Amino acid sequence: MWRRDPLISQFVQMGYMDYGLFNIDTDEAVRLENTGVALVPRALHAPPFLVFSRVLSAARQDVVMLDGAAVKPGALTLLKRGDAAPTACLEDYR
Repeated sequence: MWRRDPLISQFVQMGYMDYGLFNIDTDEAVRLENTGVALVPRALHAPPFLVFSRVLSAARQDVVMLDGAAVKPGALTLLKRGDAAPTACLEDYR
């Protein structure tokens, strides 16, 4: 697990890195696990560097397309380098 990785955990121990969970449906702030700091507007003196993991897979969302005046269902696929391109096309979902 990444929390036990010696290269990452050293930054946590030095206070350079922290992590927290955020539920986009219910939470209003990210509470950091180690320091207990709540990330709310104007809580930090310097801009943070944030990494989001699994945000889109956990979000309740709708993807739609506008076709003239019509709103139609859409499909969204996120790929990382090396992933195979999807074989289905958008026409398959209409």
